[in-house]
Amino acid sequence: MTLSKIVGVAVGQTAVVSLPAFGSTYDGEVSSIGALNVSTSSTPSYTVTVAVDAAGDSPRIGATADAAVQVANASDVLTVPTSAISRTATGATVTRLLDGTTQTVLVTIGALGAERTEITDGLSEGDAVVLADLSQTITADDESTGTGLTGLGGSSDEQFDFRGGGSGFSGGGAHGGDFTPPGS
Repeated sequence: MTLSKIVGVAVGQTAVVSLPAFGSTYDGEVSSIGALNVSTSSTPSYTVTVAVDAAGDSPRIGATADAAVQVANASDVLTVPTSAISRTATGATVTRLLDGTTQTVLVTIGALGAERTEITDGLSEGDAVVLADLSQTITADDESTGTGLTGLGGSSDEQFDFRGGGSGFSGGGAHGGDFTPPGS
């Protein structure tokens, strides 16, 4: 797991491990986090071991597995779609719609997810917020000579996934890795 993702992972967190080739899913728990960089690239990576309750099954040792580690959990909190949040030099903002006009509101965010983000201050339940229009095209600046984002590095086979919605916010996790049953 990369350095940027490992900071939210701790021993004892719950996980769900799935073996796509076998259609199997198992509950697990983070049992250890490696202290040494195991990466062969410039992006540091660390080994995370998940102890799995195979419930009498005999999963194949070395089979490719996906592990989702729950790194945050909150219930009965105010959330907005993550696309409604903008970051500025002064913090996070949301555009609120009030009586047909929009106003930018400074908000304090809590747990941050790919789809929903917790708002701890700045909005009230029932406030209408303006969402990003992801169907709009981004126009190029004719005076720009840049070729895009560079130096981002990282592996495309890793994902960071938070899941949440409804009246609460539910954690998420980091995906990737190989499956080794406990005691192997």
